[in-house]
Amino acid sequence: MSTNAGRCCPRPFSPTFLSLVAAVLVVAATGRVDAQTLYRSGSGTWDVTTTNWGTASGGPYTTAIWNNTTPDSAVLQGTAGTLTIASGQSINVASLTASVAGYTIAAAGTGSLNLMGSGLINFSVNSSASLLTISAPITGTVGLTRTGTGSATGILVLSGSNSYSGVTTFSGSSNGIRITNANALGATGAGNGTVIPNGFGILKFELANNITVVDEEITVDAAGSSGGAFYSVSGTNTWTGQVSIGTFGRIGAADSAALVLPGKITGSRLSVRGLPTGVTIVSGSLNDYTGGTTVDSGILRLAGGDNRLVTTGAMAVNTAGTLDLAGFNQQFAGLTSNTSSTYIGNSSTTADSVLTINLAIGTGTFAGNLVDAIGGVGTRKLGLTKAGAGVLVLSGTGNTFSGNTRLDAGTVRIANALALQMSTVDIQSGSLSFAGLTSATLGGLKGTGSLSLSNTSSQAVAVTVGGNGESTSYTGNLSGLGSVVKTGSGTLTFTDSNAYAGTTSVLAGGLLVNGTNSGTGVYSVAAGAAIGGGGLIAGDLQFASGANFLFDASKTLAIASGKTMTFAGPFGIANIVGLDASTPLGTYTLVNASVDFTNVINVGAANQVAIAGGGNTAYLQQGSLQLVIVPEPASFAVAGIGITVLAWYCRRRR
Repeated sequence: MSTNAGRCCPRPFSPTFLSLVAAVLVVAATGRVDAQTLYRSGSGTWDVTTTNWGTASGGPYTTAIWNNTTPDSAVLQGTAGTLTIASGQSINVASLTASVAGYTIAAAGTGSLNLMGSGLINFSVNSSASLLTISAPITGTVGLTRTGTGSATGILVLSGSNSYSGVTTFSGSSNGIRITNANALGATGAGNGTVIPNGFGILKFELANNITVVDEEITVDAAGSSGGAFYSVSGTNTWTGQVSIGTFGRIGAADSAALVLPGKITGSRLSVRGLPTGVTIVSGSLNDYTGGTTVDSGILRLAGGDNRLVTTGAMAVNTAGTLDLAGFNQQFAGLTSNTSSTYIGNSSTTADSVLTINLAIGTGTFAGNLVDAIGGVGTRKLGLTKAGAGVLVLSGTGNTFSGNTRLDAGTVRIANALALQMSTVDIQSGSLSFAGLTSATLGGLKGTGSLSLSNTSSQAVAVTVGGNGESTSYTGNLSGLGSVVKTGSGTLTFTDSNAYAGTTSVLAGGLLVNGTNSGTGVYSVAAGAAIGGGGLIAGDLQFASGANFLFDASKTLAIASGKTMTFAGPFGIANIVGLDASTPLGTYTLVNASVDFTNVINVGAANQVAIAGGGNTAYLQQGSLQLVIVPEPASFAVAGIGITVLAWYCRRRR
């Protein structure tokens, strides 16, 4: 009997004895030792001594004291308010649920909220404008799981500096977390990251308040809603840790906000879905995501250096997306766009950008707009380089970029006549083709590669070139059925043989023909425009009234036998561009051709005119079209007087 009694009664101060004492004390204080779900409404203090909780939903809220030993679960309902954890107390909570919006959990002094059990915070309110705010420091080792039911989209706001460890994640189909403090996510390092899993509802993890979150890793495998699942909701917010994006993951920023990612981006892709003026800035140099890059809406901007986005994947700019190279260069393995409301450009005021598309096989179509400035911001150029054997089709209606389009390999096919209207096409080992177009406008033309002025249906293409005003030299060969129209203030030089069949019209600037143009189409020069060179023209050459000739003392332009040079209005010394006082005396053949001298003025010595800025005069003469430069007659007169005086003086000496 005594033995059994000894087994039932623990020794004083043993672990078992102390546990029983603690349980008795809990019973004395709260009337219970089991964990319960307690309910609360309104504002007040959260401590372990006040009877300000209820055991039934809807109240009354004055029947229970918070049990901190075997922690209760809290449900906040009724009228929202601010619950303030008493100073010096760490409130242990198994889970926290708010069924109405507007609650704030704060802390006085050194008070804190310690997550235990599953670490669940449940906020099931169906409005993205509804907030549950926790400014009290959060501690614990079980992580934090944001959960919600149904289509709840309310936001849990973490505004305090927290130290809890474990993963921050989501459970349920639709809910969100917003952090406004750089230390809101507690411990960093292995096992302490943030995970946004894939779900069928709307999961959102938001940054606000211009914070910089350091060394925190995040995994994004949810699409979210407008702005994506990983989202800068206001201000410029920076995330320096690794960002891993899954198959369904999307990131972005709200209007006028920015998400800055200087850390490593890894995973299966980079997909941006922000609001129209929201900017996602990628500046890290170690990005290695395996798929392509997509911008569905908002702005994706480069920073920090060239090729910050993965170069081995394709770029897709869709719906209302914008890619801003911002003064840096970027290469992709392909380029597509599904709508004309997308943009690629350069917002920099200090450096040009070049977009390189290294498309090895197949065809990619970009229906968007290639521009210099982004939304009116930027003063530098965007250029395009095509590499790889594939075909890049440009079908956008608003291309205004003015950098060069360099064709190193493969083909750029334009399906819109204005796709390259301000860009100088630099043809190297690649090619330019015209889809079903019968006319096209190029900002300029240079390079060594050939260009056919026939489209893919073997129809003639009228190519207008020079509108960007640059002076360029084209050493390749023009062929096909089409024609050339020269516009713009610059001078275009043809240095090799061309055989295109159509006409050549010089409407502005200059055209220098230094090669053999065997096409028999008519060459025409408009008022104010000019032609010249040392090559051969196989067609008639027609000058409008006011048209000019580009003079080079070392060159003579030839016109094929049987073809004629004619003038529709007065043509004289004033129409010879490049003639000045430094031109040596002599006779120069401008054009070796059959020339109709009707409307040619300043013909013969009797009609010579002074050359501006010097003492010489010039006139034109037949024998093809020749320019003769002689001393001014007054110089001869003075010389004659000098000779007469010298002769008289010599006779007097005899």
